Amino acid sequence: MDEGELVEYFRTQMSQDPDVASAVAAIRSLLEFLKRDQSETILGLRENLTKAIGRLQEADSSVAVSSGGELFLRFISLTSLENPDLSQCRNVMIERGELFLKKISLSRGKVAKLCHTFIKDGAKILTHSSSRVVLKVLESAAADKKRFTVYVTESQPDSAGKLMADKLRRLNIPVTVVLDAAVGYIMEKVDLVIVGAEGVVESGGIINKIGTYQMAVCSKAHNKPFYVVAESFKFVRLYPLNQQDVPHRFKYKAHTLKTAEDLNQEHPIIDYTPPSLITLLFTDLGVLTPSAVSDELIKLYFYQTYRRQSESRGLAEEESLPAAASMNRCEWTEQKEQSGLRAATLLSSVDLLLQVSFAAFSSPHPAASCTMLLELKARMSYRSVLRSVSNSSTVRLVRKR
Repeated sequence: MDEGELVEYFRTQMSQDPDVASAVAAIRSLLEFLKRDQSETILGLRENLTKAIGRLQEADSSVAVSSGGELFLRFISLTSLENPDLSQCRNVMIERGELFLKKISLSRGKVAKLCHTFIKDGAKILTHSSSRVVLKVLESAAADKKRFTVYVTESQPDSAGKLMADKLRRLNIPVTVVLDAAVGYIMEKVDLVIVGAEGVVESGGIINKIGTYQMAVCSKAHNKPFYVVAESFKFVRLYPLNQQDVPHRFKYKAHTLKTAEDLNQEHPIIDYTPPSLITLLFTDLGVLTPSAVSDELIKLYFYQTYRRQSESRGLAEEESLPAAASMNRCEWTEQKEQSGLRAATLLSSVDLLLQVSFAAFSSPHPAASCTMLLELKARMSYRSVLRSVSNSSTVRLVRKR
């Protein structure tokens, strides 16, 4: 299966089922690619999968395709450590891939089950653009015999909100389409705001359709709850501090990235909403506060993988040491027993501290530096982390001077 066939298969999945998430379509395509791949080594198989994910990202620049592809590869690739035989390795990879696909296909229903209980009878709800998860939440609330009214922004430039309104009308849910510029005007009438997300970043903020940020700001000003509904496969390893920190590959459509001569003349299709403006996130992992996202992301990308590895070796869960993200500034030594999730969380926190501190002190704008450090304050305490490192019997941090 070459790259052209891969992209065509992905587009076919999207066209055949309009309700399928782009990440789910991407994972279906990767699973089909895995079944047809003719690699002769485990390393070659992994490299081909990595290239296939990159090719899908070029075809669809959404955050969900990027995060979903990376999670899929992490979920299935541990088998390369357990099964040196290529045919057996491929079979286990396919088996795990199908299990992963089955789990994420059920995630939208889990989110709806958690969130619709927060919709009270007679509520007035504001939402933005078109979101399949939001639609599922509202459908579940309507099926529970709740009466409510929905206001949806038209969401220029593609008028996706009008498409959302048509779907709600087919469910016999009262809906009104409002101008994007009327968010501030309509906010005083509504009881809560529910939006989807294209991506959930490490800080607990979200990346979503352009206009979400201004809606969150208005919601905060009017003291209205701002809820986010998103599947866990949209959790992405990014830590933006402002709009400029979001990579261009997510801000613009794939076609625009290929053809535009000057991206400054193009309108971005997404924006970043910081965690300080978000009340709660409803995911298939549970109901989370923004500050809890980082811990769940660590579990998602690292902890579950190493727990499975420990179980395969017959070790208890607390006896395994989860690996964490590659660190260019630190080395970790003296790995001992009883490390558990605490060690992985500590490593991620110190790494985050170094990243944000470096960005803050190298910033030419003092106000921006203060903002960066204040956002960090919600996650951790500098002294407590260093004290934990110095007192820990499980790990020792060696700084390169």
